[in-house]
Amino acid sequence: MKRGAVVFLAILLILSLTVSAENTVLLHEALSNKRIDSARVHILIENHDGTNTSLQAISDSEGRIIFNTDFSFRKIIVRADELDTQGKDYFGVLMPEEDKDVIYLFPVGSVEGIVLDSLDNVIPKAELKFSCSADMGEDWPDSTDKYGSFKYEYAPVGYCKVYTYFNKGVGIQEFYVSKGNITDISVKLDRTIVPNSVIKNRRSPTSFILLIFVSLLVAFGVIYFTVRKKPDEQLSKRTKDILKTLNKKEKEVVMYLIDNKECRSQSKLSYEIKIPKTTLYRIIEKLQDKNIIDCNKKGKYKRISPTEWFLGDKR
Repeated sequence: MKRGAVVFLAILLILSLTVSAENTVLLHEALSNKRIDSARVHILIENHDGTNTSLQAISDSEGRIIFNTDFSFRKIIVRADELDTQGKDYFGVLMPEEDKDVIYLFPVGSVEGIVLDSLDNVIPKAELKFSCSADMGEDWPDSTDKYGSFKYEYAPVGYCKVYTYFNKGVGIQEFYVSKGNITDISVKLDRTIVPNSVIKNRRSPTSFILLIFVSLLVAFGVIYFTVRKKPDEQLSKRTKDILKTLNKKEKEVVMYLIDNKECRSQSKLSYEIKIPKTTLYRIIEKLQDKNIIDCNKKGKYKRISPTEWFLGDKR
C-alpha cells in the first residue's frame, strides 16, 4: 500500500516538473543570424484552448531568455525592444512545428501618424491600410483613434505606403521604416471633411455662428498666406547674396526655414515644401556643408534652422 502511494506521488511530481519546466531559448536576428542580447522581450503564447499567456523577459549577453511553458501551444508571438533605440526593434512568430531552441526575429521600426483633411482638420476613425515591401511585422492598425492619430509599433523595415479613407475622402502617403527608429507621418485626405455634428445641428444658431466664424478665420488665413511676401529689405546683404547662388529647390528649403525660423523634422519639411525625402536629405547635407543651416537634435526630433552666420546682422 505504501509502495503504491510512493509511486503515485512520484508520477505526480514528474508530471508537475514536465509541465512547469524552464525552457531556454536563443533569440537571433533572422537576416544576419546575430544574437539579440540585452533586449526587453514580450512573449505572447496563444494556447490551444483559446487562452493567452503573457510573459516578460530580458535577454542575456548570449541572447538567451528563460520562461516556463510545455511548448503545447498554437502560436508564440515575440516582440523585442532594445533600450538604446527610440522605436521597437524586433518581431517574430514561432509555430509548433518549428525549431524551439532558437527563435528568429525580424528587424522592425515604429510608425506614428495622423490623418488630416485638406484644411488640416484631424480625422478620427478613418480607415487605414498599409502596404509594405516586407511583411514581417505585427498586424497594422485598421483605423485612427478619436484624436485622428495612429501608431504602428512593430512595422517591417523597408518602404511602406499607408492608404486612408473617410467619408469619400482618400489619402496616401509613402514612407520608409528603419530599424529601431520612429517614423512620423501625416496623411492628407483629398477633400475637406465637415464633422457630422455640424451637419446634424446646422439649424442651431450657435452652430451657424461658429461655422461662419471658422469660415472667416480660414478665409483670412488663406488670404494672409497668399498675399504675404517676405520683404526683401528684411534680409541681410549676405543672405541675399548667398540666395542668388542657390538652385530652385535649395532656395525653397532655405526660404521656408527663414519664414518659419526652424522645422522640427525632415519629414515635416518634406511634406510642407513637397520635396521627396531622399532629395531633401541631399539638399540638407549641401546646405550644412555651406554653413547655411544647422541640424540640432532636441529629444527625439532633429530641429533644422538657418545659421546665424547666414542670416547676417539684419533680419
